[in-house]
Order: sequence, then C-alpha cells, then structure tokens
Amino acid sequence: MSTPTLTITHITTATTILNINGTTFLTDPFFGSIDGSEYESTRVWEQTDLKSLGLDAIPPPPHLINRRGPALQLNELPPIDAVLLSHEDHLDNLDPEGRKLLDARKVFTTPDGANNLRPRPGVVGLRPWETVTSTIGDKVFRITGTPCKHFPVGEVTGFILETDSLGVHAESGKPNAIYFSGDTVYIDELKEIGKRWHVTAALLNLGNATFEFPVGSIQITMDGEQAVRLMREIGADVMIPVHFESWEHFKEDRDGLVEAKTLDPITLFHAPSSSTSTNAYNILKRASTAASSTARGDFQLEVTTAPPTTDQLRNILDYVSADANAASTSRNSKAYAVSDVIKGAKDAEDAVRKFKEDGGSGFVRPITVDWTNAQAVIGDNESEILRMVHQIEEGN
Repeated sequence: MSTPTLTITHITTATTILNINGTTFLTDPFFGSIDGSEYESTRVWEQTDLKSLGLDAIPPPPHLINRRGPALQLNELPPIDAVLLSHEDHLDNLDPEGRKLLDARKVFTTPDGANNLRPRPGVVGLRPWETVTSTIGDKVFRITGTPCKHFPVGEVTGFILETDSLGVHAESGKPNAIYFSGDTVYIDELKEIGKRWHVTAALLNLGNATFEFPVGSIQITMDGEQAVRLMREIGADVMIPVHFESWEHFKEDRDGLVEAKTLDPITLFHAPSSSTSTNAYNILKRASTAASSTARGDFQLEVTTAPPTTDQLRNILDYVSADANAASTSRNSKAYAVSDVIKGAKDAEDAVRKFKEDGGSGFVRPITVDWTNAQAVIGDNESEILRMVHQIEEGN
C-alpha cells in the first residue's frame, strides 16, 4: 500500500480544500467579496428565542462584517469531489457564492441542513456519531458526524473521515482518521473521538467567535486554550487552525492564538464510589484553588470516570515503570508495578492486551497524571500528589 497523503489549502474562514490521496473535499464554502462586506442574517434571528438573550427585537443589520474575502474564487478551484458543510444557515460558513457548489455534488451536513437544501439528491444529513459509507472519487470513505455546540439555534456537525488508504495506527490498532470540527466550543463529548480513532490531522474552527447580548457574552467557537485541551484529550497528531481571521465577531486572531495561555493539564482518572479516589479528588481541588489564586502554578484539572485511551495507558505505564530505562522520560519519584495500573498484568504489553480485551474494566483508579512532566500517582498519597503540583509551579 502506498503512503497516504493529505494536503490542505486554506482559502478563507473555514473554507479549505482537503486532498486525501487524490480525493478532494471542500469545507464550509464561503466565496464572498474579496474586499470584504457586511451581511444581514434576519432569517437566523427569526428562529432565535430573543427573550432568552435579553432582546426585545431583532438587532438592526449589519449582523456580520467581514473585512477580507477568499484567496481563491470559484473559477480557480480544482475539481471538488464532495463538500463537508458543518451548517448551512450561517453566512460565514455558506454564502450565496459557496451555495452554487452544492448542486450536483455529494454534500455532507446536518439533518436540518439536508432538509433545507432539498431537492439536491446528493445531500446527506448526519446526526452525532452517525456513520455513512460513500464512494467519493475512486475511494470508499466512512464519514461520521461529531457533536457540536454553537449558536443557541440551529444544528451544527463536525466530521470524521476514514478510508482504507489511511491505514491503522500501529500502536493503538485504531483506524487513522481526519477530523474537521465544524463551528463548536469545547464540549466533553468530543473526548469520544480519541477512543474510537487515531486522529492524524485535526482541522479546528477557532477564533473565539463571540456575540454580546444583554444577558452576557456567548462564545460560539473554540479559542486557543480549548483547542489545545481538545488536541491533548483526543491525542491528535497535528492541528490545523482555521476560522480566526477577518470577521468582526472573531475575538482571537492569529497573534492571539500564538499568545494564548495554556495550562498544564493534570488528569484524575476517578472512581466516585471509592473513598480513596474521592480523597485524591479533594486534594487536587484544594491544590487547584490555591494555585489559581497565585500568579504561578495554575493547572488545568481534568476529572474523568472513563478509562484512558490506549495511547494514554502506554504513557502512564511508562511514567510509573520500575524499569529505569523504560521510564527515561518520567519524573516520578516513586515507581509502581504494572499490576498497580492494570489488575493482574505481568508487564506493559500484557497490560495493554488485558486493557483491550476487557474494555478498561481492569484499569485501577484513582490515578493522577501530569502529562506535561510525565508523572503519575496511583492512590491518594497527598505528599506525592502535591509534589506533582509543585513541580508545575516550579516549571512556570
């Protein structure tokens, strides 16, 4: 099998060309004026519960302002095999020019979007985690919808793309895939992506798009910190940030993304019914509160009752290993047995095998993991947990 290839051409906003081994996908087609323009979106506002936003009437236009148009025009595009449309009701994701590309072409979008785009026979609506198989170009793709949280009204979807030529990740055994987030803020449900697929490239709609209302600000796309958190949680190899330039409602541009503060993550694999795990949780919560009140040492506490991904398990085993050579990246002050992580495991490979066989039921909790500094603490040893936290403070 030949080596898989992926090239990405960014045109504007969330409009990109994904070329996967010769098959071309276009994402969220916007092809407005090169010089930028102002837009009204009364149709969207008419579907919105204005009172929930503290409004008595639809705000006067312009509702959207764009200062710079696309790098390519329709007549400059290569042949496009299919369109990934996260939602069809927002102008910055699909404008009248971009809408012309939907005719006589395979389009994947939301169920509401598919209904609104009738009678185009090539349009398919996807619910969250729904998968369809489609022959696109000369290849068979499996396309899965992913959940999104965006504006208070309307449906939005992200996409996972799989095809046999992308292969399987050697270590985890999960299919390699490409992820396009669509417009969404960070939500916990997206962690599921890392459990099902090995994401080789994640195309993320960022920009911290925000609207101000009498009831307060509403953020509708991810900022840089949320993007980094999601990348860590799903274990993606590469992030390609898009959707952060030229529109007035985007609050974090390229410079802002570069400068975005990211906190070191500490994950507690938690069993709420266990008193030991509850004690570890309380230690971490107190430490988090104390750290956030100072200028140094703040960290991002992530608490999950789910087991780790296979890749995360391998890292944890490396961090806690009693073998000095195997644990060369670890800063742990204490070594643990492999069976302390996976019940009954004899060595790391046996632990991974048991983990895959039982779906993670033999994974021991609580385990606290500092991914940045390659450390893990099993149980509720307060001095070891606080030592981990203090090392983050020293690193900052």
